Amino acid sequence: MKRRLLGILFSAAFVLTLLPVSALGVFYDVEGHWAQREIENWSDMEILMGWNGSFYPDEPITRGEMAIVLERIMGYGTASENTFEDLSQAYYTQAVLKANAAGVLLGSEGFLRPDDSMTREETAVLFCRVFGIGEDTSDSGFTDAAEISVWARGYVNALADDGYIRGRNGKFDPQRPITRAETVKILDNIVSLICNRAQEYSEDVSGVVIVNTSGAVLRDMTIDGDLILAEGIGDGEVTLDHVVVTGRTFIRGGGANSVYIEGGSALSDIIIEKTEAGEIRVVTSGGASVFAVYVDDGCDDVILTGTFTDVTITSGVTVRAVGAAVQNMTVSCADAELFVDSASSVALLMVEAPASVTNVGLITTAVIESDGVVIDGNSPLTVSLSSGASYPTNSFGIPVTGAPAADSSPEPPAAVPLTSLGPIQGMARNGETLSAGSVVPKDGTAVFQWSLSSDGVDFEDLEGATGYTYTIGTTDTGKWIRVTATGTGGYSGSVTSDAVYVAALGSDASLSALSYKVGGGSSVALTGFDPDTGTYSVTLPYGTGSSAVITLSGTLSDSYASIIENDGVTLDSGEGSASILVMSENGVFTRNYVVNFETAEPSHIATLSSSIGTVDDAAGTITGIPGSTTLSAFEAALTPAAGAVFETYELDGTTVATDLKTGYQVIVTAQDGVTHKTYTLTLLPSSDATLSYLTYSVDGGAPTGRYVYIEETTLYIFLDYGTNTAAQVALTATAANSGAQIAYDPQTVTLSGGTGSSSITVTAEDGITKRTYPVNIIINKNDDPTLSSLSYSVNGGSFVSVPGFSSSNHDYTIVLPAGTNPSSVIALSGTTKDPNASITHNPGLTLNSGVGITSIIVLAEDGATSLTYTVRFLTAS
Repeated sequence: MKRRLLGILFSAAFVLTLLPVSALGVFYDVEGHWAQREIENWSDMEILMGWNGSFYPDEPITRGEMAIVLERIMGYGTASENTFEDLSQAYYTQAVLKANAAGVLLGSEGFLRPDDSMTREETAVLFCRVFGIGEDTSDSGFTDAAEISVWARGYVNALADDGYIRGRNGKFDPQRPITRAETVKILDNIVSLICNRAQEYSEDVSGVVIVNTSGAVLRDMTIDGDLILAEGIGDGEVTLDHVVVTGRTFIRGGGANSVYIEGGSALSDIIIEKTEAGEIRVVTSGGASVFAVYVDDGCDDVILTGTFTDVTITSGVTVRAVGAAVQNMTVSCADAELFVDSASSVALLMVEAPASVTNVGLITTAVIESDGVVIDGNSPLTVSLSSGASYPTNSFGIPVTGAPAADSSPEPPAAVPLTSLGPIQGMARNGETLSAGSVVPKDGTAVFQWSLSSDGVDFEDLEGATGYTYTIGTTDTGKWIRVTATGTGGYSGSVTSDAVYVAALGSDASLSALSYKVGGGSSVALTGFDPDTGTYSVTLPYGTGSSAVITLSGTLSDSYASIIENDGVTLDSGEGSASILVMSENGVFTRNYVVNFETAEPSHIATLSSSIGTVDDAAGTITGIPGSTTLSAFEAALTPAAGAVFETYELDGTTVATDLKTGYQVIVTAQDGVTHKTYTLTLLPSSDATLSYLTYSVDGGAPTGRYVYIEETTLYIFLDYGTNTAAQVALTATAANSGAQIAYDPQTVTLSGGTGSSSITVTAEDGITKRTYPVNIIINKNDDPTLSSLSYSVNGGSFVSVPGFSSSNHDYTIVLPAGTNPSSVIALSGTTKDPNASITHNPGLTLNSGVGITSIIVLAEDGATSLTYTVRFLTAS
């Protein structure tokens, strides 16, 4: 059965790797790894994450990290007090304390070793505790079994016996640290389904099923394995409706709001292990069948409501029967307390330890096997003693020896008759499992008997078919089946379901569809397939490997038929036959489908088609190609015949083309590599009248290319400052299409005052399309904003040069003589190096207490470049 893991088990910060989250999906370091499927399966569901695209599958996992894994799986709620010397506050602290409180991660002598790597044998013990797997005395078969620690040996044996661990090369390596990949593999082997959302689940499962949240509903399910109602349920509720559990059911969560077992569910062994605060209530109804209940652990009340076959109390807790009918109840732990309310009955009570019983209902027989038993309330109808035991007493010390005479005994409640039984559930076919319908009244309890008939009239009981479910065998096909429910536990009478017909075994041995796959390619449906035709021929494309592996895949016309042989084929020199043999459900008829494969010969076709221009295969030409078409666009428009290839060449037919011109050739080579066909190209005159670039030279100097500023259709050439203002500038333009014509007006421009203009007209190859580009030539203005001198004056006196002035130094400090008026007026004066530059800022300065700062800003001729000279004034003391 396909496994599914529902929900996210691990935190965002720790998902086995305890590293920052990487992108979900493929990990670079698990490609080809033996655990790749398991790692990627859990990763695809966002359960596992890595770091920078890596998972580190072969790195070890620590005990603290493992505690986080377990906490995410089971939903542990209660943490123990931190009494460990080596457990400080860390990301794993709460998870470690919760796992400790749950009794699965234990320390030794005050130490828990959270940062130590988990060994393989420690992991085996841990997982057995978590998933309720007991020790096994059988031999694990590992060659190094003697190296397994005594405290771990039974658990390793159990995991090996169940197939959850296999070791490597016959060894288990018990003391070796377990890796992340090995951890995932074991979890994947054990866990089949995790229900962690408050929703309905209804899928048959083989393996362990875990419910770790309140509000989950399991309906119409068969669990071929154990069911764990985990701590994550808290004090919430869980409903099992028409659920069959072939293994054990562990109840570790749930509260007074109950674990509901309804509608004909069938559970063999229920083990109540709840250890967290709060009572737990288990309710059966609607014909649910619970064979045995073991109260194994816990610290609060266990409430049972409904019908139970066997209940065993093995821990010192209080068990309350509230509206319960119990066939057999055993109390085997001292300090246990049993309360039977007025609506409850116990047919047989076995007390094997000094326990306390309060009976307000009906106990038919009590067998006392220990001294010190206390029974208050109604006396059992019959009290018997085992050898050496004494009669129980009530709280006043009065012996309880049995009920008084019949006239003073409490009368059992009148039996409620069953009134009807719902339709049989399931598909009535060979190998399918049927379930009895719900009895009415809804809370009625019953035992079942299945019966069979050849004519639908006379039915005979099926020997041993007394369960809630029945699996149909081959001898049942073609007959009628029904089930009868007989009331028990306060319900009386018998009711019988309507009979259903079990379909006869099918005789159809045909396929409804047939496909094949070459290597790792996609499946290809067989063309013209007919279920009644057994032999087919397939021609594979040329180039298919001469030794390719081919597999077949068929769809059965009758899903209950079977494919008993499916022989693929490895081609031999490109040929071979594959077959599928189908057997009908009744095993009488078979049909063989054979597919003969051969590889096609290479094609000799060397033609092509084109979405640009007109192709003439007979003439070997491609004409009408627009003259502006680029080589890449043209080649993208060509489609050669299947398997053929092509190349474009220049006029000589040997030089590979880099552009496209009339007379160029396209040579096509057929799939056979021998046949060739040549197409000669004819291009239409181009209408392209654009320039590709423009170069210029100044006064006969070297050409300068592409230093052109384009504004729409106007071209600008900016010459360096200082260029001769009457220079001659020669223009050379290049058209985008080599067939275009260029005219200048003029080609050489003589500047006047540093500017000049021209125009360039491009006439396209077609002689019609024209485009004119105005050209403006401008000498750049000076961008020098420096000063050649800088001076100052005080209170209108003579200007004095700034000491140490340099045009490249822009910051100065001047110390005025002592006695200078502390409110003096200072003026600056500067001379620009370029007479066309200007001083745009010179505000002067009035000293404040003999100090101040002022500046001059110079703007260059180009109007963009500026420079600031700053002068600070101080007065000597």
